[in-house]
Amino acid sequence: MRDACKKGLYGLGQLQFETTFGVLWDAIWNQNAEFRATAVENLKSWQNLSNLPSDLKPASSAIRENMIMRIEPNYRKSSNVMNF
Repeated sequence: MRDACKKGLYGLGQLQFETTFGVLWDAIWNQNAEFRATAVENLKSWQNLSNLPSDLKPASSAIRENMIMRIEPNYRKSSNVMNF
């Protein structure tokens, strides 16, 4: 999506990328129900845009608020994980 917005493809521009990224960032990092609800509505609208190819749209599955979450990194020592 970033490349399409940069190149102005499909009527997209930098503002669309910044807005979309901002809405998703707020929903993930703030973990606030209002932010998540806004992100879900935006993603649903994005799915329904007819002028975009499918590879620029979110997955076609139903989007729900509980799908938007932040997972804290786990830096416990493990033989499979690089130590920080």
